[in-house]
Amino acid sequence: MVRRLEDDPAQQEILALIRDAAMSGEWTPTTRELAKRTRPLRVESNVHKALSKLEDNGYIERDKDETGKAIPGAIRLRGMPKTRPVPLLGRVAAGRPVPSYGDDVIEYMPLPVDRVRGEGTYLLKVAGNSMTGDGINDGDLVVVISDPEPGNDKIVVVLVDGESTVKRLRREPDGIRLLSSNPKVGSIFIEYSENPLIQGRVIGVIRWLS
Repeated sequence: MVRRLEDDPAQQEILALIRDAAMSGEWTPTTRELAKRTRPLRVESNVHKALSKLEDNGYIERDKDETGKAIPGAIRLRGMPKTRPVPLLGRVAAGRPVPSYGDDVIEYMPLPVDRVRGEGTYLLKVAGNSMTGDGINDGDLVVVISDPEPGNDKIVVVLVDGESTVKRLRREPDGIRLLSSNPKVGSIFIEYSENPLIQGRVIGVIRWLS
């Protein structure tokens, strides 16, 4: 029995990478290249199985040689909705920092491709109410893109001493200040000597109403 896309994180991850390759044109989605780019690293045999399932489910098609073996890099998307599977990477605190989940993927969610492009896009679940003034509430999912040098006043995800938090960024001469938009929650100042790591910039919020 072939597992459905929504039930198979490996298929979702591989499909997202194939779409990224098709949109960027910067690399060819061979089995070896897909294995190298997956998180955590998947062996090539597992990538091959995911590709076979995607083909059986009608999401991709591959050219075959005279023996019926798939030709490396000859992968085309078929009948795809204009969405991209985006990984949800756990929780991030908006009231106080909590331990970062790193690259642990909980599930994948389809988001519009005209809004989310590239491998650096991911989702994080917010815990806390320090950003309610920006419309970010406890339990919301924030859409984060890779941006190591975001501008002043951008909403960012910052990793400090192994912990993550969502705040608005304010650059100062001696460090960065992470501002809350809830007046009941104070700001956090981090000196540059402490090497604060900006994990990404928030570009959207997803909220379920029930």
